[in-house]
Amino acid sequence: MNSWESGKRRAEHQRAPGLEQALEIVNTHLARAYGGLRRPLDPVQRTVFILGCARSGSTLLLQTLAYSGMFAYPSNIISRFHADPYIGALIHRILLDLDPRHEILPEGSSQIGFDSILGRSKGPNAPHDFGYFWRGHFQFGHTQDQLLNMATVDRAKLRSDIAGLEHVFDRPVMMKAMQMNWHIGLLYEIFPDGLFLVTRRNIMQNAWSLLRARVTYTGSEDHWYSFRPPEYELIKGMPNWEQTIAQVWTTQKAIELGCTNLPEGSVLPVAYDDLCQRPGALLEELQERLGTNVVQQRELMEVKVSSIPSDLVDRATSMLAELDSGVPLDEVVGRRRSDK
Repeated sequence: MNSWESGKRRAEHQRAPGLEQALEIVNTHLARAYGGLRRPLDPVQRTVFILGCARSGSTLLLQTLAYSGMFAYPSNIISRFHADPYIGALIHRILLDLDPRHEILPEGSSQIGFDSILGRSKGPNAPHDFGYFWRGHFQFGHTQDQLLNMATVDRAKLRSDIAGLEHVFDRPVMMKAMQMNWHIGLLYEIFPDGLFLVTRRNIMQNAWSLLRARVTYTGSEDHWYSFRPPEYELIKGMPNWEQTIAQVWTTQKAIELGCTNLPEGSVLPVAYDDLCQRPGALLEELQERLGTNVVQQRELMEVKVSSIPSDLVDRATSMLAELDSGVPLDEVVGRRRSDK
């Protein structure tokens, strides 16, 4: 289970016990057999990592880059074999790329769509957030900034896992790494030639989407959704709307701080509106930086702008004005706890 989860899930989002048991057996075996196979050790090309707050456009970015044909990435198939992505990638190739007669999966199974539910896309070739993979390498605590196995992270295995994906598909690897929003410096130490794409969305639209995601995922606005920032214990006492505003604001600030010491050329901001309306500009930039070719480009999309109740807009505007002017978060929170 994610460290941030309350244990509250709607029925349609509950884990399937039979599947979880089968995956545990398979991945336990893969982990034990890991050292018995000769494998690539280090990626040759730059690895692309997607960072950003939940509901900021990271899934659309993941789908756009997967659809472009420029990258290798963890697919829904590969996600089932998270303990050894190299084996997972080979299985993916066997089931999809090396099955010209479609004896296993029907024709069209390789298609990548742009629909998703809370970051999950359907289809064997659809890109996956690879959460099990990140939690296999890093043990997070009560909040996402707490890294419990800092001293024992197997950096060589992490690099080899990425190298395995790159080797099988002969393309640079791109993947979500939002679990590492508070550990960007460490990720850079492990991948010093990495390229970090940072998604950014209007704070109120982002927060409103998070609030709606709470209902979709747990059935109530009262249950937290997505990663807990280190300020979680402080902000959880506020009204739900203010919680999500603070969640986005603190997450964005943490990412900005984490990227501060990265060298020029290692960070590429991706605005949600631009991703919807000008995806070609991003692909051209990546093609120039990585030396890869765009195979196909998706059509332009309408920017989703939700109608937020005017009273919530007023409350958020006031809160953000205080935060952006330098008022300490604990003072901002204290003034709003009484409104809960």
